[in-house]
Amino acid sequence: AEKGIIVISGLAYGIDSIAAKGALAGGGKTIAILGTEIEKIHPSTHISLAQQIVENGGTVASEYHLGDKLDYRYSFLHRNRLISGLADAVVVIEARGQSGSLNTASHAINQGKDVFAVPGDINRRTSQGCNRLIATGANPYLSTEDFLKYLFPESKTKSKQNQLSFFASNNEEKNILQLLSNECRDGEIIMEKLNMDAATFSQAITMLEIKGTVRSLGMNHWTLA
Repeated sequence: AEKGIIVISGLAYGIDSIAAKGALAGGGKTIAILGTEIEKIHPSTHISLAQQIVENGGTVASEYHLGDKLDYRYSFLHRNRLISGLADAVVVIEARGQSGSLNTASHAINQGKDVFAVPGDINRRTSQGCNRLIATGANPYLSTEDFLKYLFPESKTKSKQNQLSFFASNNEEKNILQLLSNECRDGEIIMEKLNMDAATFSQAITMLEIKGTVRSLGMNHWTLA
């Protein structure tokens, strides 16, 4: 949080509330995605935490409306796709063989997001899910320093910027790649910044995608491949 990372969680007991409180303690912002209607924050003991999040510039959100007929056995799992969808990377701290954390990790994998898991004792039930994730390709979370290097790859970013002219066939493609390398992913914002019409942007981004230089995140959002 002190580095400007926005922490996203579900405001539940355990790591969710710990992550939110840690973000606030670090002077950062945090987002909480609810599995209930926003008028019925659960657990109710976290209402004050939700208020603190908003008061400190964060967000508490729900896709459910008051009066929706919800089956909470499924609504909490269903909202996990929103948590992973908003995130650049998902970190699983603890997970049993069957847990909501693994559901979030599954959504993240399907969305093309990187998943990290904290390894643990093979005889510890709450580490079973994390160890299984690592065994099937997740990144082991070994230190905060390593994770920060992943989130802020300065040398990698500079290297990509230096190679933009090689990947671009014209100025339109080069300018798009430049903005993408600076973490501008929204196609509408890119067009606005470059004063580029939709047809020109569509042609340029399509050619970059064909060349394997960029990949779609869906909903006209893009990232460097």
